[in-house]
Amino acid sequence: MPDKVGFVGLGTMGGPMCLNLVMKGFETTVYDVVDGAADPHLEAGARQGQGLGDVARNSDVVFTMLPNSPDVEKVILGEDGILANGREGMLLIDTSTIFPGTSIEVAKALSERGIGFVDAAVGRTPMHAAEGKLMFMVGGSETDVARARPILEAMGDTIHHCGSVGAGVQTKLINNFLTMAQSALTSEALALAQKVGLDPEQTIGIMSDTMASNALMKFYFRAKVLGGDFDPGFAIRLARKDLDLALQSGEHYDVAMKTGAAALSAFDAAIDAGNGDRDFSYLLVEACEAAGVETPRMDPLKE
Repeated sequence: MPDKVGFVGLGTMGGPMCLNLVMKGFETTVYDVVDGAADPHLEAGARQGQGLGDVARNSDVVFTMLPNSPDVEKVILGEDGILANGREGMLLIDTSTIFPGTSIEVAKALSERGIGFVDAAVGRTPMHAAEGKLMFMVGGSETDVARARPILEAMGDTIHHCGSVGAGVQTKLINNFLTMAQSALTSEALALAQKVGLDPEQTIGIMSDTMASNALMKFYFRAKVLGGDFDPGFAIRLARKDLDLALQSGEHYDVAMKTGAAALSAFDAAIDAGNGDRDFSYLLVEACEAAGVETPRMDPLKE
């Protein structure tokens, strides 16, 4: 008999992820603290969970998709949380982006009750979540990952088993660390090019044909900020959170990350200016405003 699934956290990513499970036939109990968040899932056939304990008691596998480490600790380890109501043989799959040490601590507490744990950090966008085409970076035992895989495959088309517990979310943080640092550097480079009067189309074309090339400059910036689209594919405040978690990980493992610390200040400045809910490519606007120049505009690349 297939595992019965519980899903806690039906926000921007969790909502469409869970809806795919329901639409693909998984018996699913859902819960979110926000009124109305579960409505699409209930209409599709999900069961409304009456709190965390109810989710745990009616599920074999419980997913969590939550904002940050304290939220995960509260939902799983807190009074009347998943652990308190769980049972031996359950599996918890956390898809939140949190400090890897939290994943390891939670997994240890669950294991003492015979409950398995997998961290399955999510890659790609809410659009991919809706389409069931996410990428998962997964940490956990071979047995637990094998059990999780058929359910993850209902939400994504790419699954990487990165190692033991914590390795999945650590991989995501390292990836996002590099992406966010590149976004800050790319923004400053293009602001300088604008200040000295270089043609942005030509400049990006030249840099895209050298070792300076990166996907942000070649594709993402053109699709977003250079085309005047500031709606969040990935909001500055969330990007800042991931960058900070990566820096915390570097500090924990005694790895100097000076470039990342400098990039963090650019995200802080954008948030202080009231732009935390804009797309992270908006850093280019911030850099150009600081330089006293107009933000360049370019048409998105044609497919």
